Amino acid sequence: MNKHSKKYFALICIFWLGLTRAGKTQTRCDLGLDAPGRAAYSEWRASIDAYKNIDLRTTMTIPVVVHIVYRTGDENLSDRQIQSQIDALNRAYANPADTRSGVPKEFAELQSVPGVHFCLASMDPDGQMTNGITRTKTNFENIGLLFGDGQRRSIHYAILGGADAWDPDHYFNIWVGELGGLLGRATMPGTNLLFEEDGIVIAPEVFGTTGTVAYPFHQGKTAVHEAGHYLGLPHLWGMNAGDCTEDDGLADTPVQAGPYLGCPEYPQYSCGTSDLFNDYMDFTDDDCLLLFTHDQVQLMLATLTGYRKGLLESAGCSEHPGWSPTDQLVFVSYAAARRQLEVVWRRPGESVYDIRIWDVAGRLLVHQKGYGFTPWIVPVTSWVNGLYFVQIISAGNQTTQKVLIY
Repeated sequence: MNKHSKKYFALICIFWLGLTRAGKTQTRCDLGLDAPGRAAYSEWRASIDAYKNIDLRTTMTIPVVVHIVYRTGDENLSDRQIQSQIDALNRAYANPADTRSGVPKEFAELQSVPGVHFCLASMDPDGQMTNGITRTKTNFENIGLLFGDGQRRSIHYAILGGADAWDPDHYFNIWVGELGGLLGRATMPGTNLLFEEDGIVIAPEVFGTTGTVAYPFHQGKTAVHEAGHYLGLPHLWGMNAGDCTEDDGLADTPVQAGPYLGCPEYPQYSCGTSDLFNDYMDFTDDDCLLLFTHDQVQLMLATLTGYRKGLLESAGCSEHPGWSPTDQLVFVSYAAARRQLEVVWRRPGESVYDIRIWDVAGRLLVHQKGYGFTPWIVPVTSWVNGLYFVQIISAGNQTTQKVLIY
């Protein structure tokens, strides 16, 4: 499929800054999807069943580019504030679940983390070194809400006063710019959206954990929530709030009628069972957003190893194209046209080594000796498309690399 015809839908997450307790209305996220949009998302969900029950044994890395689109000096966020947001994402997505505190006892066993690590890209799409941050001065107020010619959202295009995306197949694009009182929005696998707009948009006043952020959206949880949508998660109540007839389709999240605001006392009930208002996909304040569940993690991993698998192939977080700086003399690549893996060993003085290959279910598919420095070829014609792990062990070194068969 041509990457420009990929299917997405715009998950418009509307985060009003006004708080109910301050006498203003707060709507933290509003999908506003029509019937075709909901049907398309359901179709996508059904298509990823083959990726369920994934048990990845190593952390996966997502390269991030942050596009700062600022109108005033305060909106031109510091590198430190930007890094604090990356750190907040990693606390939610990469830290062990047992580090969480404040989760009610009845939900403690549900908490899980996907083992996903976010890094500011160190290499841009042209192979040049970068800090993973772009900065664009704009003259347009609330550029995150503006549309240019046709249906294009201005913040995503340099020609319209915003910043162009880096290849969305291989980079997680985050735009930070004025949203007119809204906190964020995201794109999600589903229905048609312009490829160049794939990613998330966050208001500068809620981006990160230091600098210009303020309570109650001061812990970077807006981006955590939006990244969940980007990786396929719906809200706990599904596409429509207001009753108990629909939910997110995940077995371990209780049916919930709609969102919670502020930081409510536990327990709360809307559909006869205790509601999971501490889940990152609810609308409570940052202090109260604490966990993902096991089924949510499985859905995100299914999205990442399927629909968004290009992120795992990216060299965006490497010092050199295509390989990790810690494995400089070991090269594992996939030749799609020939349906074969190629392993090249270049460690001086170590010409004998073990090669082992596992699939994502932990099954050992290959275990044999390699000799010399001639490329070692593994035919994979009969292998199922997906993520595999190649481990190479010599007398003095050991390395494991991920490779995607497609």
